[in-house]
Amino acid sequence: MASGTAVFGCHDGHLHGLDLATGAVRFQAETRGPVLSSPVAIGARVLASSTDGHVYLLDESGAVLHRFALPGGAAQSSPAADGDEVFVGGTTGVHALGLVP
Repeated sequence: MASGTAVFGCHDGHLHGLDLATGAVRFQAETRGPVLSSPVAIGARVLASSTDGHVYLLDESGAVLHRFALPGGAAQSSPAADGDEVFVGGTTGVHALGLVP
């Protein structure tokens, strides 16, 4: 992330943010299922998919800005970002999402 935070998902159903310089915990954001994929940084925001069937958009403090349900449920693929467009695979195929700047 632009803020110097490393973000990763965990089987415990959380996204964790650690300070790159010190390793200190910056945040822990809860999802409703294990996060098996890698999050993607989009400027000062991060996007991650969860096996709960949602894609989560977080700000640099770890606050959930938006939670979007994917049709068909569980998402296990890592999101891919291209500008303001994001693509993520779910159980029913690949989904394209537009981000508001």
